[in-house]
Amino acid sequence: MFFVLIALVLFQSFAGALVYKDRIGLIRVVSEETISVWDGTKLWTEKDLNLPFAVHDFTVKNGVIHAIYKDKNSYNYVFSSNNGRSFGYPLTLNQSPLKRVSPIFVSDNLLQFAAIDKEGKKIDCFESLNSGASFSKTEIDLDGFRGGEEILALSGQIILKTFENNRSKIHLFKKTDGVWKNYLLYEGSDIIGGLKLKVLDNDLFLLSFKANGLTRFGILPQLNQVIAEKVDDFFYDNKKLYWVSNEILHETIIDLGIELIKPMAGQWFKPNSSLVIEVKNILPGTKVLVDNQFTEVKFSSKGTGFLSLGAFNLKEGKHIIEVRSEPLISRKSYFLIDSTPPSAIPPQSPTAEKDKVALNYIENGSGIDLQSSLIEISSGTLEVFGTPEVTGNSIAFIPSAPLKFGSYKIKTILRDKAGNSAAPQEFSLLVGDSISAKGAKSIGSAVIKSGPNPFNPESEEWKLTCTLTSPLETKLFIFSLTGRNIWSISSPSKDTHTLSWNGKDTSGSHLPNGVYLYALLAGGQVERGRIIIFR
Repeated sequence: MFFVLIALVLFQSFAGALVYKDRIGLIRVVSEETISVWDGTKLWTEKDLNLPFAVHDFTVKNGVIHAIYKDKNSYNYVFSSNNGRSFGYPLTLNQSPLKRVSPIFVSDNLLQFAAIDKEGKKIDCFESLNSGASFSKTEIDLDGFRGGEEILALSGQIILKTFENNRSKIHLFKKTDGVWKNYLLYEGSDIIGGLKLKVLDNDLFLLSFKANGLTRFGILPQLNQVIAEKVDDFFYDNKKLYWVSNEILHETIIDLGIELIKPMAGQWFKPNSSLVIEVKNILPGTKVLVDNQFTEVKFSSKGTGFLSLGAFNLKEGKHIIEVRSEPLISRKSYFLIDSTPPSAIPPQSPTAEKDKVALNYIENGSGIDLQSSLIEISSGTLEVFGTPEVTGNSIAFIPSAPLKFGSYKIKTILRDKAGNSAAPQEFSLLVGDSISAKGAKSIGSAVIKSGPNPFNPESEEWKLTCTLTSPLETKLFIFSLTGRNIWSISSPSKDTHTLSWNGKDTSGSHLPNGVYLYALLAGGQVERGRIIIFR
């Protein structure tokens, strides 16, 4: 639906002018003579082109001017990448007479235009996939048509206006599986004037044509919007249509028609999941395709339907979903299939304080979703309540009340974005106040020394000596890097403690070379450090 908002600016009169928005957001007008820019108040001539040829048609894409001009019976292609200061050597495309030649269509990887031959019996379609360095030509027979009066080209599709049996018609030729198919987009008793076509994306097109003094607009094939003026040119940007009529630039809001709302691009699903499909402005006969395979989906009047993925036997990875209303309107998105439970390198250097427990995971490509993963904390038979907090690769647990000093069991269940769950991981952590300094370390007024570090369990023990100003009971805990408590020892209340570790776990087994964590608990405070076993 259209709502005309405002007429923006009085234009100079440009025959065959092209209106577009450039890469930096400026509205520009290009004619055969000049390049002008709209500064928000008026149109300024930025450059005189002084083209050395009479242009049949030109367009601008990513700052490059593409032009077709006629020289006797031949049609030639040239381009300029320096804002029209100079043009490259012309490329001759056709040397036989042509009845009608379309404007140029340009996308990121395609240059295309089409022409009707002199006898009106076929369409020649010229395409370049290498930025105009060379063109290929294919032919479309026009058997059953009374030639064509006007022609437009776009990616893999051609619009043709004809006048047959006192009725004006607009046809669409669409290339499907290498075969050109014909669709009738519009038919009426009115006299159709010039056609203009803009590509909104790869599958949605905006067409205007003049019929009986009125300009008819629409997103193909819904050609049902009428403006009571002649439209010289238009372009679409960010849900707004800008169009020129009687030398005035107008701004118009346009309804884009069909839109695929759900599933959102990049969503993860299990192979047998049911998808909710939501389509805005759904049209009768809309079909759903998954990886180009049709499937039956019943939509509600509001455009909501359900699709079971189990029938497709989809492999892990990316898959394309498309909603299509023949012959032109199509919306595509993609989703991801994941049937493998997530996995990750266990938390590195987990930390526990009174008001926060933090686990830093290293994701290994399996798609972990920490937002939906679970973390549980308990002390003995008591469960600790709190809320999870996710920042980057870290998942933290914020207790509802400060944790007391002591040892806690932590259980995590990782989930991926498709909802697969990994086997639970369990480990232990100590909670306490930590105060550290260079050299000797202190707990309150205590002095702690430890070593050797690294140490060789085959010839020595690692020892920690703690000198206190008052008698206190101490506990020493040894952890793996994943947080598993592998050994511990307690010392009765006294002033000086020497605690030794022989590099074995609680079962008496020798531990391999590597880095281990220790925590010394004394008087409600905890000191942490690292120990290296190296044989």
